[in-house]
Amino acid sequence: MNLQKRDCPIKFEITNCDSGWLNVSLHIGKDIHDISIPYIGNGINALLESLVYLHPDYNEHGRESQYMEYKKVEIDGKEYYIPYIAKFDWNEEGSEVSWKIAKYPDNKDNFSVMVDLNIIRQTNGGVFKYKVDYRDLCYATADLCTNLLKNLGFNGYFNSYWQKNINIYDLLFVKAYALKAMYLLNLKYSDKYSWYSDINKELELLLFDMDKKKNFPKHYDNIDVEIIPEKDYKKVSYYYSGARANIIINGRSFLEIITEREEKIFSSEGFKRYRRTIPKAGDYNYLTVSELFSWLEDAAKSNGEDEAYLFSCGGCDEAGCWSVLVDVVYTNDSVVWKNFRSVGEDYKFDLQYEFKISQYKCFMNKLKEASNKQ
Repeated sequence: MNLQKRDCPIKFEITNCDSGWLNVSLHIGKDIHDISIPYIGNGINALLESLVYLHPDYNEHGRESQYMEYKKVEIDGKEYYIPYIAKFDWNEEGSEVSWKIAKYPDNKDNFSVMVDLNIIRQTNGGVFKYKVDYRDLCYATADLCTNLLKNLGFNGYFNSYWQKNINIYDLLFVKAYALKAMYLLNLKYSDKYSWYSDINKELELLLFDMDKKKNFPKHYDNIDVEIIPEKDYKKVSYYYSGARANIIINGRSFLEIITEREEKIFSSEGFKRYRRTIPKAGDYNYLTVSELFSWLEDAAKSNGEDEAYLFSCGGCDEAGCWSVLVDVVYTNDSVVWKNFRSVGEDYKFDLQYEFKISQYKCFMNKLKEASNKQ
C-alpha cells in the first residue's frame, strides 16, 4: 500500500478535547476560525456523512441523510434524485456554527464545493464563503478524525468527547478518496459471505498518519470584554458599585464556559467527597471593571507569581469568598492564562488560553478606560 501524505490548504487543528467538547481551529482560505464542536447534536459525524453523500459514486443503499437536500436530474431518460447540498449545525451553547456545503462538479472525480460558514456569536461572527476542492476538504476532515483516534483511542475518544464512535465506514470512504486510494475499499464476492472487503487494508488505511507539518499561522485565542453598565446589571451587589466586566473568550462568555465545566464537575459522584459547601454551578457575579483590571494588572506584574480573580461570589459579591482563579504569564509575543482553579482549590478546570499580546493590550485598555470613567 503506497499512501502519500501531502500539504493541504485546509486544516483542523485540535486545541483540546475534554468533557464532551472538541475545540478546533479551522484554517480555511485566509481565515482561522475557533470552533467548539459539542458531543450533542450534529458533531463530527455530520461533516463526515455530508462528504460521503456528496461524492458522485456513493451508493446510499436506500439510506437517506438528514443533512442532505436532493435535486431531480435526468440521466439517459430516467429521473434520479441526487444529494447536492449538505446543511448541519454545531451548537456551541450560546453561539452556533452553521455549515452549508454545496457541490458544483467540474468532472466526476475532482470537483469544487462551496462552503458557507454562518458563525453566530458575540464576537468574530459573520457569514464566510469559500470555494474549495472537495478532495482537500475530505483530506482535512479525515486528518482531524485520524488525529483524534490515534491520540485518544476508541475508549479515550468516548470518555473525552462523550460520543460512542466516529462513523468508521464514512471515515474510511472519505480518507480513501482524500488519499486517492479508493481501491483499498474494493469489494469481492463469495457464495458464503456475499460481499466482503480486506480488513487488514482497512485498518492500515485507518491508522495512516496524514498530518504533514505545514507552517500554518500560530493559533491564538481571542479575548474581549463586554462592559455592562451598573443600571443594566441584574444581580444585586452588597458591596461594590460600578459597571461590570463580562469576559468574552473565543466569542463566548467566559462565565458560560465555566458554568458548563462546573455542571459536569458537580454532577460527578467523586466531587461529593469535597468538604467545602459548594454553591450551584456558575453562581458568580461579574467583577466590576476596576476590580478585574486591578487583579489582572497585579497578576501581570508578578508574571505568574500572583493569581487573579475573574469573578466574585454570586451571594455576597466578595471575590475571596467564591471565584475562579487564574495565573497570568507573559511571553515575548503572547499572554497565557493557565492553571484555572476554584477558590480554595477544591477543583481545577482543564483550560488554558494564549492571547496575542497586541489583542490582550486592547482588552486591558478597554478595562482601564471603563475603570477610569467610574
